[in-house]
Amino acid sequence: MSITADLDALDPLGLAAVMRHAAGRLVKAPLWKLASAQTLALVRELSAVEAQTAAARLAAVREVDTRGTATEAGASSTSAWLKTVGLQRPGAAASDVRVAADLAQSYPATAAALAAGEVSLAH
Repeated sequence: MSITADLDALDPLGLAAVMRHAAGRLVKAPLWKLASAQTLALVRELSAVEAQTAAARLAAVREVDTRGTATEAGASSTSAWLKTVGLQRPGAAASDVRVAADLAQSYPATAAALAAGEVSLAH
């Protein structure tokens, strides 16, 4: 079985766990072994992964917000819940909820580009 087939069998939470494990390995990787051109390629690749991860996270935030899951869990709002579990400042948490809604409702092309790793959230 291929790695792709193995990943295709995972649900979103399982995929996130694989990403976290891979990131943990990556931060310990001996970057000094890479050739200079490889370091440039690595930064480009990680920038795309960062954008794609942001897209996935914002989609999950949107799902939590539209379902009312955070309030069902006892938080006053999705942004309040994000502040407690998301390692975020209050303004950033509220912004994420807003951006998640905006991407889903008003900016599908930007959402697609973010999901493809073609733009960053800073764009």
